[in-house]
Amino acid sequence: MPITGAPRFDAFPEGWYVYPPGSDHHPTVSGGDAYVLYLLPEGAIEFTGR
Repeated sequence: MPITGAPRFDAFPEGWYVYPPGSDHHPTVSGGDAYVLYLLPEGAIEFTGR
């Protein structure tokens, strides 16, 4: 959800993106500020700090 500028999440414009189960990526927001809403089965997420 954009806050300022024209933010892109993982280089994608505003919208819905689905990553496969077990995927390993490093989320980034560029071009502004945004809130990112994660909808995950059973709340399964692990931030590794990489």
